[in-house]
Amino acid sequence: MEWALEQAKARKIPRLAQREIGDGSITIAGYGPSLEDTWQKITQPVITMSGSLKFLLEKGLKPQLGNWFHVDMDPRPHKLEFIENPHPDVIYLMASVCHPRTWKTLNGAKVVMWHAMSGPHTPIWGAEHAPGEPLVTGGSTIGLAAVHIGGCLGFRHFEIHGFDGSFRDHKRHAGDHGGFPQAEIERVEPWGIFMTSKIMDNANYEVIYMLDNFPIFCVFHGEGLIQSWVKHMDFPNAALDGTEKADSVRKGRYIPLTEAQSVDDRNIMLHDASVTRG
Repeated sequence: MEWALEQAKARKIPRLAQREIGDGSITIAGYGPSLEDTWQKITQPVITMSGSLKFLLEKGLKPQLGNWFHVDMDPRPHKLEFIENPHPDVIYLMASVCHPRTWKTLNGAKVVMWHAMSGPHTPIWGAEHAPGEPLVTGGSTIGLAAVHIGGCLGFRHFEIHGFDGSFRDHKRHAGDHGGFPQAEIERVEPWGIFMTSKIMDNANYEVIYMLDNFPIFCVFHGEGLIQSWVKHMDFPNAALDGTEKADSVRKGRYIPLTEAQSVDDRNIMLHDASVTRG
């Protein structure tokens, strides 16, 4: 992160700043298998991540300057392949924890830097090295972080694609991905059988926590484990695309949080079918 700050100074890279929250909507394009089914509904403004940027560009979508963002916070070197040959009309929102070669790879591109909350030490580091700059706590995946980045951009209404939380035909992405394989595990739900992994399952619960604890409005596209949870759980601020409830969610306003909305109240709905439900 200190190296990144040096690069930011040398390359005059601006920092992410909080914009005023409005009632506009932004698309979050994850890279789950269902993106293959829903990409034609992608509208801008949009935040891409991982391989979804390359995937959508290859499908012929043309970024509009100021309306297309690409985000990452992964320090592993294989992530560099997703930002090679940067598009001139894409704004790259890159965390200071990204691999050190990130800044050279994006030299000359439109780049904004932000800081990811990585643990209790991060605020201490931020106070010393980046005083006054926000720390983004986004969860364990870049998809979760992208929603919070969207909040920093001034949005609380999200059209979410590719957030499946499960495999399809033993694939966990819509296309090629240079990441590491994950062992599949079977999750039996009252409404179907899904193949997921321990890492993905952890992120799935984080999505549920996010929907329960933040005043945001999310319409999920495609089919997968997360979409099934959203379909069968009574979220006031989340729905599936194509349903009557989705129209209501898209028109939503601020939702005050109450104890009745706590994630513990819904945990029983996330248990395996073998669990007796009240």
